[in-house]
Amino acid sequence: MLDQLKFVEELKRKVKSMKEHAIKYPRSLKILIDLVRSPLPSANEVYALLEDFKFSSALPTDEWGFWNISPPIETKTEYQPLSEVSVEFLQEACSDSTAVAVDSSWIEPDPHIDPPFALLNIGSFYVSYERGEYIEDSIPILRIGDEVYVEKRGSKYLMSPADIDAWSFSEECRIAKSYFSGEEMFVFFDRSFSLSYLGSRAREDRENMLSLVAAKFLEMRSLNLVPIAVYFTRSRSVVNTLTRIYCSRETCSSCVHKLCKTTLEDKILMANILEPGERSPIFIENNSVLKRSTLSGKVAFFYLNTGYSVLRVEFPSWVMKSETLVRKIHRFTLAQALMCKGYPYIMARAHEKAVLRPEEREFIREKISSIVYRGTGARYFYSSKALAKRRSIV
Repeated sequence: MLDQLKFVEELKRKVKSMKEHAIKYPRSLKILIDLVRSPLPSANEVYALLEDFKFSSALPTDEWGFWNISPPIETKTEYQPLSEVSVEFLQEACSDSTAVAVDSSWIEPDPHIDPPFALLNIGSFYVSYERGEYIEDSIPILRIGDEVYVEKRGSKYLMSPADIDAWSFSEECRIAKSYFSGEEMFVFFDRSFSLSYLGSRAREDRENMLSLVAAKFLEMRSLNLVPIAVYFTRSRSVVNTLTRIYCSRETCSSCVHKLCKTTLEDKILMANILEPGERSPIFIENNSVLKRSTLSGKVAFFYLNTGYSVLRVEFPSWVMKSETLVRKIHRFTLAQALMCKGYPYIMARAHEKAVLRPEEREFIREKISSIVYRGTGARYFYSSKALAKRRSIV
């Protein structure tokens, strides 16, 4: 039970600390904005600066230096889609695209419940604007009993969050492919392809996920599917790159700004550089997880200011070889975000189909309990701790 008074006191202490840090933000932000607007070193020089850099960074591409890339809308267009969302703009931006978004929710196996089970609920939303078609679906995928164990290092273990992550991505890809009809199709994921979060995982789990993503990239490319990850992020890879450039011009002993000590995020910088509808140049994600894998140099991204928020848009690096395809992704993602106040409409619909609400989770547990008992005679068992979580003992 939460002690509410103690929580409020703890929160007040934290807010005071946050306020002290926030004072440094405007100064750091101004330094970075001024740096972006000044002559920058060449892409090759930036690569050299980042060669032994231990933090995540953003490697420049051929677009280096072009910080404000306008939405690909014909100049003859008379309407203003970003000041007042225009139906004509949305139709034009999506008319030649076919896309599917996939998302997932899950219930992890609980060691305090027997038989253990794991459930994935994959939501999908498919649309072909050219043909006027859309399909939405929700597919539950259940593992129960021995199915929730995975073999690692010669032993069997209950599925971990890392195993669930790999399982969900694999199933999302499988379901996305089921919509493929032979034409180019965007596949939107609500997850990160830069995979920096894998840094805290065991080596075996990390390598398994990296190999899986690399394999799915190859498979999708062969099928003319374009995987695109769109999400809100706290990444600092672009800020880190600019900080490295700034620090190369200063000496630590004489530096008074301490830019390297701030926690300014990319989205704050981009919100102050990009106008609504504009995207940043494309970068290559360069973090410690990817650098040691076959995905090194193969995950590209740009930031997009939707007018409501800043999104990070990631895709395999082979996508940036086609300027037409990049423009199409920019245009389509922007239009989708304008439909849903800053988050792609197609992804919001997939999320709605994937989410498992509390009452649905309880329904799942009750049905597993009753059907398992009727089918096998085995009673669904909750440990004393699991029962205590479900109802008060006082």
